[in-house]
Amino acid sequence: MQHSISVIMPTYNGMQYIKQAIDSALNQSLPIYELIIVDDGSIDDTKHIIKEYGDQVRYIQQKNKGAASAYNTGIEAATGNYIAFLEHDDIWLPNKNALQIQFIKDHPEYSMIFSPVKLIKDGLPSKKSGIYSQECRGEYCFSDFFNRNRVLNCSSVMIKTTTLKSVGKLREDLLLSFDYDLWLRIAANHKIFCITPPLAQYRIHSSNLSNDNSDLIANESTLKAISTWKNNPLAHKLVGKNSIRDRILNLHLLLARDYSSTNKKNKELAHILSAVKLSPTNISLWKHYLWHNVNRQTRSHIKWYMNKLFRSNTP
Repeated sequence: MQHSISVIMPTYNGMQYIKQAIDSALNQSLPIYELIIVDDGSIDDTKHIIKEYGDQVRYIQQKNKGAASAYNTGIEAATGNYIAFLEHDDIWLPNKNALQIQFIKDHPEYSMIFSPVKLIKDGLPSKKSGIYSQECRGEYCFSDFFNRNRVLNCSSVMIKTTTLKSVGKLREDLLLSFDYDLWLRIAANHKIFCITPPLAQYRIHSSNLSNDNSDLIANESTLKAISTWKNNPLAHKLVGKNSIRDRILNLHLLLARDYSSTNKKNKELAHILSAVKLSPTNISLWKHYLWHNVNRQTRSHIKWYMNKLFRSNTP
């Protein structure tokens, strides 16, 4: 029981891939203590596939409440000393848990560990930002995570149960980035390490490909997660007020771009104005705000005439 691992697998309509995920958890070279699968209101044959495993799996059903709620349900039910996450469409390498537990034995000061992941692409290109840029081996502190999420996929993560339960539940008000919010809360008071080589396979397919709408939701959720640290004394100490302001400002500008691409001008301007308010003496931000008050067609005409004028004046 000293190094017992509770595996939390949330699922929603996961019948296409979940068997591979379950098998990868049950066939670890270091056996797991329990596999808790939380079915978040699936309407396909997911339940029947899981039931085939009998007592090897703890199966919990709930009404559809979202992935964060499913994770929380699993965490509350977990009884192992460590909690590892595994998404229903991902696969663990056979020595994943053995390598992570050995690292924890050798370095007990770390409360959370993760790794890079291998990508499985079902014949589809990925639009996910930064997916080919993963972290190297080493320790990552709060400021590292504050600048950007360092964990590409939560299926590579293992956390001490005492740590996870001390920082509180995943935020169910966040549609996406609820895992990033959790990493921030852990990093604020605990040590995190990335080990190598990649220990999980992250499947890219049509259901989880990034698109304009999911990017927008992710950025909105990230802004909410980051904004909770705006007046936090510990964050001021670890990162600095200016860095916090700049991070929030840049997220507002990113969201303005997202809303511009979906032709939601009012929300685009609202986010630019929020950025201006964070740095009211920044003339370039004011110019940006005034420029985007002009409709897109007029801006295009102005750019065309400016380019024509510039070319005509070029020797």
